[in-house]
Amino acid sequence: MVKQSIDIYVLCWNEMQIAPFIVDYWKRVARHVYVFDNGSTDGSIEYLSSFDWITVEHYDSDGINDLIYLKIKNNCWKGSDADWVWVSDFDEILYSDNFQEELDYLDNNGYTIVKPNWINCVSKTNVPEYQEGKLLHELIDGGVYGGPKNIFFKPSEIKEINYGPGAHFCQPTGNVKLANKLNVIHFTNLGVEYILNRNHLYRDRLSKVNKSMGFGIHYMYTDDKYVSDMENDYKNRKPIEDLLK
Repeated sequence: MVKQSIDIYVLCWNEMQIAPFIVDYWKRVARHVYVFDNGSTDGSIEYLSSFDWITVEHYDSDGINDLIYLKIKNNCWKGSDADWVWVSDFDEILYSDNFQEELDYLDNNGYTIVKPNWINCVSKTNVPEYQEGKLLHELIDGGVYGGPKNIFFKPSEIKEINYGPGAHFCQPTGNVKLANKLNVIHFTNLGVEYILNRNHLYRDRLSKVNKSMGFGIHYMYTDDKYVSDMENDYKNRKPIEDLLK
């Protein structure tokens, strides 16, 4: 456990396949985790609620609705007295081999928000079987660099995070001092079957709001495009440990 206090805020919907792995990452750094669940039916709620340091809260939406997601992400962390907050989707993990060292560097140099190194995982096999003591990125084939999200910041210094749709961009206000530190491992492409199944479900869950505003439209891609993109990433993959800074 790191010495700085970190509160984690994540969105969730039917994530039981990867939840045990994700909890293993959280418990290394989190003071408390707040999970905002959108009606999971696969056991995610029951599993996550079994930990006394994880609080599950329910919210309703008309399927995938980025306007509601933005409202949650832009406000859920306000009032936290933690040194740092982490605000993300369920499958986005902030990670470092030297987390404490990097946190000390951020604090000692007055940084208030982090632009992390972003790694999209890629694997030909499906979600590996959970192994206690093994982190998920140690069990997959590799990864490729992707576009970052600013998911880690000081709630005492950042007054508004002002995420845009998808939370890939933000316009924070307050005492903003940006550091290029830490890593995010995005556990998306855990095998063709996994990604196609997830995206079929997401496609069916796209709200009228998202469709009318063009949010999350990548879920409408054809299966052939998903497979082609995954094969290209797999061809260009590197071991995760080589991508970690």
